[in-house]
Amino acid sequence: MEVEGGLRGIENDLWGVGGLFRLQVEFMIEGIIFDMDGVLVSLNLDMKEMTRKVEECLGFKVDRTVFGTLVRLIEKDKELYERCLSAIDEVEMAAIERTMTVFPDTRMVIEQLSKSYPLALVTLQGRRAALKVLDKLNIRQLFRFIFTREDSLFRSEQIRKAIQALGINKENVLMVGDRRSDKLAAEEVGCKVIIVRRENYKPLEGTITIHSLHELLTVIKGF
Repeated sequence: MEVEGGLRGIENDLWGVGGLFRLQVEFMIEGIIFDMDGVLVSLNLDMKEMTRKVEECLGFKVDRTVFGTLVRLIEKDKELYERCLSAIDEVEMAAIERTMTVFPDTRMVIEQLSKSYPLALVTLQGRRAALKVLDKLNIRQLFRFIFTREDSLFRSEQIRKAIQALGINKENVLMVGDRRSDKLAAEEVGCKVIIVRRENYKPLEGTITIHSLHELLTVIKGF
């Protein structure tokens, strides 16, 4: 990836679905929001076990995604919703100890960026798991704000909350995620987005795609 343009522009040769394309972006970065799972670490969650535990709480089979089911529960049965979240918490906490992979560039990149930009974290993991991960990496103190599923089950709402907390114009905030849903949420809110696609993942068409957090330092260098 080639970076040019001093303080204002970068023009990158990016590999997109369907071929190589050139994307011109011009913006000033004043704050950065990170997703956690898939960006800073990979929890390698046992989704079958998570679904089983949620179904055990519900007393019936989940007919859609676990989180889709939880969204429907928020207004209908808050007590049952909280029990389901507790069950998911246990799966996440177990994954941190047993299956989590920490990407080798995470701590260095977060430490370096925190010296120049205010950082926030958004995650659909629970607060217990998020803080446990950040403490294991010894980077909790580097994030000024942390928003988890207890704050919202919707990524776009989490991003809005983070931008408001940072006190920065949305146009000058960068969201770093790993999924199409992160791209769509950032676009809905109106902030910039970069997607991290590590090995064995195809780049996301129409979006700046990097393959490691270390590459992020090059992309935003000098902004």
